[in-house]
Amino acid sequence: MSKILSVQSVEDYNLLLGVDTMHPFINIAEGSSIKKTMWYTRKE
Repeated sequence: MSKILSVQSVEDYNLLLGVDTMHPFINIAEGSSIKKTMWYTRKE
């Protein structure tokens, strides 16, 4: 079973790169301040 999680910062994403990270996607939200939300699936 895979779980879909979301991280709010690149730092958090990098911390989780060591754990079964698969198919990372970057969603850029609209607005003057660009937010990046990394979605990834993790095998459990």
